[in-house]
Amino acid sequence: MTDAWNPELNERFKQERAQPAQDLIALVQARPGMRVVDLGCGTGEVTAELHAHLHAASTVGIDWSRAMLEQAKPRAAKGLRFADDDIASFAPDEPLDLVYSNAALQWVENHPALLARIHGWLAEGGQIAIQVPCADRHPTHTVAGELGEKYGTGSLYHGGRRVLSAEAYAEQLFKLGLREQRVFTRIYGHLLPDIDALVTFFSSTLLNPYKAALGDERFEAFLHDYRAGLVRHMGESKPLFFPMARTLMWARL
Repeated sequence: MTDAWNPELNERFKQERAQPAQDLIALVQARPGMRVVDLGCGTGEVTAELHAHLHAASTVGIDWSRAMLEQAKPRAAKGLRFADDDIASFAPDEPLDLVYSNAALQWVENHPALLARIHGWLAEGGQIAIQVPCADRHPTHTVAGELGEKYGTGSLYHGGRRVLSAEAYAEQLFKLGLREQRVFTRIYGHLLPDIDALVTFFSSTLLNPYKAALGDERFEAFLHDYRAGLVRHMGESKPLFFPMARTLMWARL
């Protein structure tokens, strides 16, 4: 798999992406000596904040992107480390007190099976705290899928069929015995300078698979058509309001 993740581009919108991570951390119930994993840690900034907030005994952040891990590894500290691993095949070395994941599991198949795996990692009283985007009906996502057909790649973002409804997540967690839970969808309103900022916002996440598949020259053409498609649906207001839907879930065993 080609690593198209760009940490610098991702960091441009750190403030817009920080609030869901903060809200997710706020759901966690701290207790002494926690053992924690962050699935899809990215640049590690949130992982380090989570580790410090919980005064955790051990925290490991995993990600498959070497570019992201290069940014994350200097944040390593006592009890905090980062590792190159794939969420789809990861397994912890010991029972965990918290499995945390902010905006990463939309890239992983079969969420009912994934939640069952995560449940199996938990120690008694263990918690999960997960956030996934669910904006697939917004033009930012539908236009990308349409252009994938035009450019011969097909739709390369499958979050729409992977990510469940909030109700379905609650049901899955209940079936797994996680009956103390909070699951909800929240709209995060982002006020961006213009439509170009929105294109840049998604160039570091949603559009990465297209960049990897198309190469630089064709991806530039793709971005031009993507911008035009967003303008058709959203106009070119300045500033531009972008409502981003995300589902947050917390549960305790």
